[in-house]
Amino acid sequence: VTGSIGEKVNVFVDQDSERPFEFNNAVRLEYKGFEDEIIESIEAGNVSLSLPASRFVTFNAKSTGLFGIKSNMRFGNLKMTTIVSQEKGEKKRLSMSGGATEKDNRIHDYEYRKGTYFFLSHFFRSQFTQLDENGTHLFNPARSISRIEVYKSKVNYQFKVGEGAIRGWAVAFEDGANPTNPDTSIVDQNHYKGFFLRMEQNTDYFVFKELGYVFLERPLSPGEVLAVAYIDESGETVGDVEYLDIGDNRPITLFLLRPRNALASDPNWDLEWKNVYFMGTRNIDKDAFDLKIYFKPPSGDPQETIPGPSGQPISYLQVFDLDRRDLSGNLIPDNLLDDDGNIINWARGELIFPDPEPFNSQKLADLDPTKLVPAIYDTTDRQFITSKSNFYISTSAKVRETSYSLGFNVIENSEEITLNGEKLTSGVGYNIDYFTGNLTLLDERATDPNASLDITYESNQLFQIDRKTILGTRWDYELFNNSFIGGTFLYLNQSTLDQKIRIGQSGPMQNLVWNLNTALNFESDLITKALNALPFVQAKEPSRIRF
Repeated sequence: VTGSIGEKVNVFVDQDSERPFEFNNAVRLEYKGFEDEIIESIEAGNVSLSLPASRFVTFNAKSTGLFGIKSNMRFGNLKMTTIVSQEKGEKKRLSMSGGATEKDNRIHDYEYRKGTYFFLSHFFRSQFTQLDENGTHLFNPARSISRIEVYKSKVNYQFKVGEGAIRGWAVAFEDGANPTNPDTSIVDQNHYKGFFLRMEQNTDYFVFKELGYVFLERPLSPGEVLAVAYIDESGETVGDVEYLDIGDNRPITLFLLRPRNALASDPNWDLEWKNVYFMGTRNIDKDAFDLKIYFKPPSGDPQETIPGPSGQPISYLQVFDLDRRDLSGNLIPDNLLDDDGNIINWARGELIFPDPEPFNSQKLADLDPTKLVPAIYDTTDRQFITSKSNFYISTSAKVRETSYSLGFNVIENSEEITLNGEKLTSGVGYNIDYFTGNLTLLDERATDPNASLDITYESNQLFQIDRKTILGTRWDYELFNNSFIGGTFLYLNQSTLDQKIRIGQSGPMQNLVWNLNTALNFESDLITKALNALPFVQAKEPSRIRF
């Protein structure tokens, strides 16, 4: 039930007599004053309290599972928050730094990394397979990339025009055919018109200029479009590289690398790499890592070897050119994955096959053409591809788990998760099921065994044996230049219904905490003048002091 009384009072009631727990029900009354009134708001019922400026004297800066009354008032520059409540939830914290467990992983041949690596043309794709006797890529210096701009787009990007989105026209033209005035009325699989966001090099993406490919820091999401414009050392230009010089009279022209819904019939279908596999974790400890490739026969045990040209069995690591040298660097296979930066990126946790279509390669066809899996590279029918799958990659590594159980009935939006000091966003950095308490981290950095992870949250208590009462107030007086001085007063009274204290349970207590804090920001002309007095120094911005 929701309702309003006059212009200031709103009521929200959510009650169900068949709910298993009382804390699943909610009732809240809200009073919101007008802009010039002293009382800004009063909340009664299920309330939450956030005091980020008092983080040093509270367990965490946010309390969600409260039932009581909270008010916000303003007297000129003085702001006050007052609360009287009972605490229904229980605060908990989970912190981890370092440490890893041994984990086995199985990656099927069709589970290549999508939306991450892209060739800039078919010329660069064909050049990629040219290697010398040491396995080093050969390239034409005249075709190296001298400048590149990378863009991505999605249907809703027109709402981000104020954030730097620009009108663009992406076309999947052939190598060497760069349309200068394309027909912008055409919109189909190979012609995309929309608003594009420019990506930052070495932040959003990286470019290997000599071999002509880019790889993204985060894979493209479904429906995102990728397009580029670049110039090589020979002067050949693809797309409008000078995007800043383009006026509003026409959209910029770009080379379409991936349309909204990529199909095997697309002319640029082969430009997206299908030979990179994520090993399940970043920053792999190479000394504790093992990798094998197995063939899955229709019946019987998986096979690690195949009869070679001489009839002697050779491992599939050799077949796919992942094992050419021994640990001393000699050209003698030793049935171990080579520690070669061209085929294994330990930091990103990626295995890179030398052949763009490893499970449809000529070397595998020469040994046994019945084991080829062309479906991976010539169709998007997921069911058909999985039915034709013949291989899987088996890895063993020390990794950090990405799923955690926080216990049942986590209070919604009470969690705060930081990874290496950076706060994660729900739905982007993690997903959480509040009822079961299952937390899944989506940020790949969380798999780093050396990552620092801190999780604070509140959960509802099924049986509340103790009663916690919180009284408190917080005041802030606003000063100049976003400066302030403030203080916090919090009183906690905890009582228990049991006459005898149980082992592991805290007993009755009274706790009073308070603090004073300030933030002062000054602009100093004296420092600016002192800097300008130095030779060859001219301050472009005003000097500031922060305390």
